[in-house]
Order: sequence, then C-alpha cells, then structure tokens
Amino acid sequence: MIKLVSMLGICRKAGKLEMGFDPVCREMHKGSLIVLASDLSPKTAADIERKALENKLPVKRLSRTMDELWVGLGKRVGILMITDRGLSQKIAAMIDDHDKEE
Repeated sequence: MIKLVSMLGICRKAGKLEMGFDPVCREMHKGSLIVLASDLSPKTAADIERKALENKLPVKRLSRTMDELWVGLGKRVGILMITDRGLSQKIAAMIDDHDKEE
C-alpha cells in the first residue's frame, strides 16, 4: 500500500489529483476514478458514491485512513479523484491487487 500512496503523490505533483469533497464534486466531469479513505464517514461516502454513479465514475475504497494518506499527500483528505485515465487504471489495479492479498 506504500506504493499506492506514492503513486497518489505522483498524481498530485503531476496535477492529476483532486482532493476533498467540494473540489472532487466541482471537477467530477474530468475524473477517471474516485478513491475513498477507509475512515470516511458513511454519509459522505454515500453522497460521493451517488454523484460518482451519476457521472459514471468508478469508486474504490482504500484500506488506508485519512491520517495515513496525510503522510503521503501532505493533506488530510478522505476523497480523492484521479483525472488521468492511465494513472487511474494503474491505481485501480494496485487497489484490487492489495485487496486480493488481504
């Protein structure tokens, strides 16, 4: 999972990552994948999942908390959106691979 957080950091540096509820909702038309922290509130998760469904965007839930993402991204957030299709496919595969290992 450390590689995943590093990959999210690369996305951020490349300008291909939106972070937080409002920025993600505002830019959802540009998105390829939404990623949720494990400790995101159920209400917020339901809201963002509904909006993602409306925009036909896949949503993946991490086994990492907001605090763990904070270490790698420099910002404490529970909702991330990757805006690059190639990067989002790589990150989705990393999340799926990690889930298979657990």
